[in-house]
Amino acid sequence: MAALVVLGGVLWYATGRQANETVADLPRPAAVQSPTGTVGLAPPDLTIGGVNLASQVNSSMSTLRSVLPTITDATSAQAALPKLREAATQLNDVGDLATKLSPEGKSALAKLIAAATPTINQMCDKVLAVPGVGDIAKPTIDELRGKLDTLSRA
Repeated sequence: MAALVVLGGVLWYATGRQANETVADLPRPAAVQSPTGTVGLAPPDLTIGGVNLASQVNSSMSTLRSVLPTITDATSAQAALPKLREAATQLNDVGDLATKLSPEGKSALAKLIAAATPTINQMCDKVLAVPGVGDIAKPTIDELRGKLDTLSRA
């Protein structure tokens, strides 16, 4: 019988203590210090001579994404050519400056361009499929595609 009373007391103490425990009674973890170094790798710097190549690429891609869908016939293709050539020139400039990047920078730039290229290629395919547009737009589109292909393989 004494064993039951002792067992009952132990159970009462164990369950009673847990029920009455508050957050203030819980042990506090040791202070956590934040690391002084960086976690992971910092993105490579894609700026050469004050020119941010990532911004240049994004600007060119944005131009292409806005201009290519407007080409629906020979007249709109003629009207779009200056913008397409401007994007090609911008990509040529990026290619020239990219030679000065670190290997990590070249790789990051190539990945940026490779990610955007499939969408641009699909848009170019649609433009070239429009009757009467291929003869007008093909030389500039071929130049653009060649430059994108080259830049995506840094």
